[in-house]
Amino acid sequence: MKLGKIELTKSISTIPILFVLTCFLSIQNQILAQADQPAVQKKAEAKIKFMAAAQFWGRYTDLNPGTTIQGTPQSYVTDIAIRRFRVMASGNINERWFVKFQLGANNLNYLNRNTQIKILDVEAFYKVNNWLQLGGGKTGYVGLSRYAAPATSSALAHDIPIFNLPTVNISDDLIRRMSLVGKGQLGKLDYRVILSRPVIPTSTKALTQYAEFERRTPNYQKSAYLKYQVFDKESQNSAFTAATYFGKKKVMNIGAGFLQQNTATWQKIASGDTLRHNLLLFATDFFLDLPLNLENSKSITFYTSYFNYDFGPSYLRNIGVNNAADGVQNGSFNGKGNSFPAVGTGFIWYSQLAYRFQLRNFIKGIKSFQPYFTIQNADYERLNENMIMLDYGINIIMNGHDSKLTIGIQDRPIFDYDSNNNLTTAQRKFMGVVQYQVKIR
Repeated sequence: MKLGKIELTKSISTIPILFVLTCFLSIQNQILAQADQPAVQKKAEAKIKFMAAAQFWGRYTDLNPGTTIQGTPQSYVTDIAIRRFRVMASGNINERWFVKFQLGANNLNYLNRNTQIKILDVEAFYKVNNWLQLGGGKTGYVGLSRYAAPATSSALAHDIPIFNLPTVNISDDLIRRMSLVGKGQLGKLDYRVILSRPVIPTSTKALTQYAEFERRTPNYQKSAYLKYQVFDKESQNSAFTAATYFGKKKVMNIGAGFLQQNTATWQKIASGDTLRHNLLLFATDFFLDLPLNLENSKSITFYTSYFNYDFGPSYLRNIGVNNAADGVQNGSFNGKGNSFPAVGTGFIWYSQLAYRFQLRNFIKGIKSFQPYFTIQNADYERLNENMIMLDYGINIIMNGHDSKLTIGIQDRPIFDYDSNNNLTTAQRKFMGVVQYQVKIR
């Protein structure tokens, strides 16, 4: 058995560990001093908030070729689903400690009862000083990019860009991992540094010439993200980042990050030997959210990003979000339902653009409209042409993200082998979603 190239610079591998250990030693006395405060004082300082949210879907899906539902071939399906449900408590128990607990479930549809509520987040953070917080737990904190940990209830489109979650539900649990986290703000610089222990990969694919996640005890993941905030500062109380503020903030950020894990994937080469490969992902991005007039009746949201993903040779993963099908017979490369080649080794350019405006006295209760357009253009190693994914639609805003109706279209490519055994776009399919989102807080 042979090993692939697993050497990386020692600086990337050891920065998170040294960072956490050094800071831990520096705060022991402060923690003990905090513990000596009277219980009455702690109670007076506590500021805990509660939140519940849900996203309801009504959907029409053009199904991928060969899709079956309960063994019956189907070309389309309509359904009603709950994309997400969340209940959360979070806040400061005193001036130093911040805690968060969150429960939830995803993708409740006619095929997936999924009635079990999962523990999503259990985390605690200690404020060392004005520029450093240390903490961890089961948390969504991760480096790489702005939307590697997206605030799903503050998304721009009807759903989040799934490729931004490169290991979702393979070596993480709905993007959560057991992690140690250092974060803070130094002037206009905002940073996070994370050391994570991924869950054991759930992939059951056979070992082939194409890289797949290795089914062994995973090595630690190291990740970080740094952004420069030109105007308003964004909150660091949550791991998850909003995709639009509806002009309520004046935000312009430039960011960059990485995610690394030694010997995360493996493949079998022609000689029969097994090679193991590092996971090494880089990203850089730019985000803008600005009001366009003093009364904030108009605003613009723009995001653009570039990614370099290396999971190992020709790694490629099909994902069908909230899939409404359960089988495929003689289908395309995409597989069942609404799946498409979402994540892989290669280069990705992704952008979002939205414009919000008001129509006075249009319909009582509607405050504004926000048409949006997103594009993912991916040059994946395994495909013989770029994978271009489009999402477009409109947000109808009643009360910010607390009451919002989204009408969205997903336009996805169907890849299959041509006469030369190349993977190219054979056709395109679409999915239409009407989503109502409600948040109670």
